Amino acid sequence: MAVTPQRIVVVTRDGALSGDQLFLLYFLRWLTTSTEVDSDVLTWHEGPLIADLREITTVQAIEELDHWRPARLFEILRIRRVAQALKGMRLRWWLHRRRRADVLYVNGLEAARIVGYLGSSHPPVVVHVHDLSELESPRLSDADQDLVAARTDRFIAASDAVAERLHHHLGVPTDRIRRHDHFVSGADQLPPSTERPSRAQLGIGADDLVVGGIGTADWWAAADQFVLLAWALRRRMPDLALRFVWIAGADDPKVLWPLRHDLANAGVDDVTIVATGRRPLDYLAVMDVLVLATRVESQELMALEAAATDVAVVATDNLARTGAVTDLAVVVPYLDGDALVEAVVRLVDLDTRTEQIAVARAVARRHHDVSVGGPDLLDLLGSPS
Repeated sequence: MAVTPQRIVVVTRDGALSGDQLFLLYFLRWLTTSTEVDSDVLTWHEGPLIADLREITTVQAIEELDHWRPARLFEILRIRRVAQALKGMRLRWWLHRRRRADVLYVNGLEAARIVGYLGSSHPPVVVHVHDLSELESPRLSDADQDLVAARTDRFIAASDAVAERLHHHLGVPTDRIRRHDHFVSGADQLPPSTERPSRAQLGIGADDLVVGGIGTADWWAAADQFVLLAWALRRRMPDLALRFVWIAGADDPKVLWPLRHDLANAGVDDVTIVATGRRPLDYLAVMDVLVLATRVESQELMALEAAATDVAVVATDNLARTGAVTDLAVVVPYLDGDALVEAVVRLVDLDTRTEQIAVARAVARRHHDVSVGGPDLLDLLGSPS
């Protein structure tokens, strides 16, 4: 029988607008409001969701640890090898001070590089793998993957396909792999300071049809597909009050310039909002339809979030590698722009959209609610060794 951990040290990648980072936010919100478990977070990099995490618990960025004065001194002197060694020493000391935690919960395979910094005395290690793309990432060398496989006490897989790949690709024995479905937290788990923007605040009419997309404004997140979709929908339905929202996360002018440039050239910049800020997912509340066409990530969590917010979802079939996306979304072929347009056009009809939302909401609440998924995950973190 698993023993419920009382102190959890969490290691994550970056707080980016991605499924694994969003999942962690949901879990820690539930953990903080519904249990007496203590937690603190170590993140390899900063990202747009880190501010939300800091409202929940203590967050330490490795980049901040790297500012340790001895390491900075050698960086200034350009003695980089010594500087890197000192940074590693500082990170090992941070982990050593938390060696008496009940479990080290690593959110995402890429963040599992942390096992290389663990000393001889450390908590049991649990690594949560959310998507097949994590196992296909070039950022982890074969040596890194072998080390993670050897030093991890338990793996948690978000799908059967992930569990199978962990076994066959990393050679992890099946008795060290556990399955756990994704979940969403719902409005009752939002922090007290949450102030979701209204349509009026964004200059959107109450009766406008709002189509949204989400992700970094680069090739991977298929922002270009969203621009083409907006252009095609406006040509197809010139008399409909259409608005578009792209949730971009961080407000970086250099990164966002190509997206804004393409929106302007497509003639849809006047009806498109590029949303940035501390809580980018709050913009989901103003949407009628969320389009998920990203090239690399499953986006299951985004689909679940939309379903919980009563937003209809259209997704491309390369994302439907887990049952949840198939159950929650209208699925069209990958990179088929015409099919994407047709799917959104069908959802213009209020009755069709309402029916789709009702089905997705029922699936999300029945199988993917934090009230069920949170305790199950906490049990999996107990006694993994």
